[in-house]
Amino acid sequence: MNGVFFKKYYVAILNDDDNFINKTINLLTKLYKNRIIIKTFKTPKSMFQAINISKIKNQPFDIAILNSDEIEEKIILNYSNPSLKVILCSDETSLKLEASKLLL
Repeated sequence: MNGVFFKKYYVAILNDDDNFINKTINLLTKLYKNRIIIKTFKTPKSMFQAINISKIKNQPFDIAILNSDEIEEKIILNYSNPSLKVILCSDETSLKLEASKLLL
């Protein structure tokens, strides 16, 4: 019966660096094993489409992880989806710190 009542978090990762994406996925799956579903995106357009479609299907994303250079995308996400939590991070330590605040 373990894990029956845990909330699954839907996470969108926007980055074009495969190394950063792999490190992020490994870190998040190690910390939050069966409680997280991750989708990665290379372009902001594909991420915005996926976020809006999932919102329409009533399965919205909980968190979006962006590279620290993508401040414009964060502003657009905060405006279009105010309930979506957006994390800007540049390395593993900042990601771990921010994710631990948001994911219970």
